Amino acid sequence: MNLSCDSPITGDALDAIRRVLSHVEARLTAPLSLAELAAVAAYSPFHFHRVFGALAGVPLMTYVRNRKLDESLVDLLNGKGSVLDLALRYGFGFEQSYARAFTRRFGATPARLRRNPKAIPIAGPLVVREAPGGGLLADASVVVCPQRVLIGRTVQLALSDDLQAGLANRAARAFMENDAPRIHGSLNPDNYVGLVKPVHALTGLATYVPALEVRPDAPVPAGLARHRIPARRFAVFRYAGGHPPEALNLARLTQLLDFIFLTWLPQSGWRLDPSFHLESIDLRRCAADFTEALLYIPAAPPRQTGLPTDSRVA
Repeated sequence: MNLSCDSPITGDALDAIRRVLSHVEARLTAPLSLAELAAVAAYSPFHFHRVFGALAGVPLMTYVRNRKLDESLVDLLNGKGSVLDLALRYGFGFEQSYARAFTRRFGATPARLRRNPKAIPIAGPLVVREAPGGGLLADASVVVCPQRVLIGRTVQLALSDDLQAGLANRAARAFMENDAPRIHGSLNPDNYVGLVKPVHALTGLATYVPALEVRPDAPVPAGLARHRIPARRFAVFRYAGGHPPEALNLARLTQLLDFIFLTWLPQSGWRLDPSFHLESIDLRRCAADFTEALLYIPAAPPRQTGLPTDSRVA
């Protein structure tokens, strides 16, 4: 793990990201270069691209290209110009370049989709906010994940003890140092996964499982256990913080989860399952001054409550 030390993430990073996002949305039909967006950000290029990539899940210019493609889809289905017109309007330069990028994103060529139109889901602009306890948090994307198999060491702990002594962090460090090297068949030995279950009503203890994701047939070393996570929907929240991975402790996570369940959830309409969640940290992308993490919380679609009393369409 790279232990370089640079300036931490502050509100300036959030301001820079919001400036760039607004600039991109206002100029989707104009040429946009990395140099132009760096000038708009007015922020350290290294730190900006690192934080933006952590929150968007893709590099900045990939995000720009995807937003241009999403917007062009509306024009395509409305018949506003030829495929070449759209390629030029959205800055792809050549019809072939646009068609290739379009096909990769939507699974069909522009010509085919125009002949046989259908509804295409798009992600929409990135929304980023300051996270409780520091750092930045991107609004969730809802994804369907296939079955995952974890091998880890189960730890039972009292939340009060963990807050005082950092028991979960100590367990995670011990697992990566002592147990992870014994696991054969891991999909990514540098990608730490934490399986977290809330406090049990009878024992008063929470369950924390530091783990690695493995192949289904991976052998289980002595003292560890296999955990199967069925295929299902997850709300995935991307977090970036100006601290080392071990500082993403229970106090910070509790603040994040409180925000997600008490603030984000009522506004989203989704239903989240609090019976467990997963934390995922790729240690290769972290440093002494930076952590990017993904929180996977089981999700279900909003309940269908029927039409309101006044069902008139505006």
